[in-house]
Amino acid sequence: MYSRTIKRILYSSVLFIIYLTAFLGYIFSLIRIYYVLNIKKSYSFRLNNYKFSTLSSNYNNNNNKFNNHNWNNNKFKEEKPTNLDLLLTKLSLNPILIFKNLHLKETQVKMKEVFKNKGGVYMIVNLVNNKYYVGSGFKNRLYIRFCSHLLYLIGSDLIAKAVNKYGLNNFAFVILEFIELPITKKSNAVLLQLETEYLQKLNPPYNILKIGGSSYGYKHSEENKRKMKENYSEERKDFIRNFNKGKIMSEEVREKIRAAAFFRPRLSELSRLKCGLSNAKKVYVYNLDGTLYRSEESIKNLADFFQCSRKTIQRRLKDGKPLKGKWIIKHIN
Repeated sequence: MYSRTIKRILYSSVLFIIYLTAFLGYIFSLIRIYYVLNIKKSYSFRLNNYKFSTLSSNYNNNNNKFNNHNWNNNKFKEEKPTNLDLLLTKLSLNPILIFKNLHLKETQVKMKEVFKNKGGVYMIVNLVNNKYYVGSGFKNRLYIRFCSHLLYLIGSDLIAKAVNKYGLNNFAFVILEFIELPITKKSNAVLLQLETEYLQKLNPPYNILKIGGSSYGYKHSEENKRKMKENYSEERKDFIRNFNKGKIMSEEVREKIRAAAFFRPRLSELSRLKCGLSNAKKVYVYNLDGTLYRSEESIKNLADFFQCSRKTIQRRLKDGKPLKGKWIIKHIN
């Protein structure tokens, strides 16, 4: 009888401790949720009201003061809105970041720092005529997009011509939305859908294609079609094929070529980067049903997207087998 009483007491004590632990855990979870919600609410408030002005302030020539596009703020009521401000208001946009003075090295360094581990949708604005371009970039791709379009001029032809005409200092790089999702098929679809929504909503003058990540809707002009036919005509192919056929270089000429190659100065890092970007061959990825899944500017970019090695992409290009059993990779000349 005595041992049975002790067992009951021990059983009740253990049961009490279990219930107490569960209750305390529940209370702790409620406190943590309340704390997290308050932090997010505070962060969201700062995001919506200040729009990361601390990051973009150094690029707007306002004597290092914060630049805020909320013109209802009493601090900025007397300042005259710029053309960019009026454009953003007209388009009903509330950007996260605005970078101006893109020709300055300090601006480019700051952009590289801010864009680290971030992806999203961006807009390139011509501050002279208010024409703009909308694009997107995955995680760690925003700064590459900036360099391709505005520094190396190998992105959009329309942007390249505009930069040559107006100068880099007359452009602004605007971040419409940040996305920090890992690079996956699902996040790819989310980002491209977001870009497509902006393209269809804003109808940017510098964009030829109106669907994110696709060449659907692009049409060559009749003049371009004629030039392409001339470039790949049989007469031109025969001319190139027979241009040096049968020619024999003298030993003196060979020695000059050998010496010129040997003493050629080493390319700078910037020049090698430009050569790599300009010589990269675009890669297309198709679903097994033949529909276009995505395209990348180089094998390296595609390997980064699929999180595999470049050799894997090269093997699938060569043997034509599906990558991961889902996609066919091709070069289109």
